[in-house]
Amino acid sequence: MHFAMRNILLLLCNGILLLTSVPCRADHAVSAQSVHPDEQQSPFKSSISLQGGLLTGTASEYVFSGGNKTSQLDWGLNPVVLVGLTINTQFFKMFFLNLGYWTGLNEDIGSVEDADYTSFGIPSLYSKQDSILERAHFFDLNAGYAYRIFDGLSVAGLIGYHLINLKMTARDGYLEYPPGSMPQPFYGTGIAVEQTYQIAYVGIGATYEIHSVLYVQLFPMYSPLVHCQQKDYHFRRQLDVFSSMSSGHYASLTASLGWKVNQGTSIVLSGAYASIAMAKGESYNVDLRSGAISPTASNSASAGFHATTVMLSVDHLLTWQ
Repeated sequence: MHFAMRNILLLLCNGILLLTSVPCRADHAVSAQSVHPDEQQSPFKSSISLQGGLLTGTASEYVFSGGNKTSQLDWGLNPVVLVGLTINTQFFKMFFLNLGYWTGLNEDIGSVEDADYTSFGIPSLYSKQDSILERAHFFDLNAGYAYRIFDGLSVAGLIGYHLINLKMTARDGYLEYPPGSMPQPFYGTGIAVEQTYQIAYVGIGATYEIHSVLYVQLFPMYSPLVHCQQKDYHFRRQLDVFSSMSSGHYASLTASLGWKVNQGTSIVLSGAYASIAMAKGESYNVDLRSGAISPTASNSASAGFHATTVMLSVDHLLTWQ
């Protein structure tokens, strides 16, 4: 994203919002029914939510050889400024369909730490560089059923699909060889990584109105079906590494506090934690100088992601004539 566009989005974000949360906004599943109970006249209604905030966490990648970990990179996400929107639709007061998209705005997101190990697990090399965010995209689609247990309390069940795409570059820093020795500075771009997580998940949730204008929500979500594609670009070695992992686990928990400003508008403050742990997968290398492709190695790569987010959103109920 060009700086001009980023500045425009930052101005928009600062004018409406200030804080942010997880890219997955399943908490909208029962918000329309719970926050606007007096307006449930039409079998179809929708709302739009403008959101912005901060995400902090780590994206990790692991390399294995002979069953032993030989390398680990931890990419800091401290923080990522996010803006986005969701469109939330409700049918017959019970069924809902939500669609959301979020993107990162800033480039400087902390540092990346790279540690290599011998086959005996002894640290052999350590480096630390600046972490530059090239892009961060989050997409979510979920649908489900909401049921009002009694006046003021609603519960919901949902299924969804979540996509996370991150690309970071390591620039400038220092190297310790062996670890603990005198740091040796180096400059330029050393490595970049792109991770794409695809998550099919299930979730449950509840919304409780604690006052006529205040409500709280809690939504846990889980998936044992996470797939990850990872690309590593080793610029100095002119080597690209492609990895594929399946059967990962995803878990998240979102808690929200909403204030009904009027019958059509609410302000929601949310906090969330999300974690992804991937099983070992396969990988292969491409030598950019010769074009040679290595044999595919099984159980040679893994990845992980965890993040805490805080978000402030403005939800507006759309009216149709």
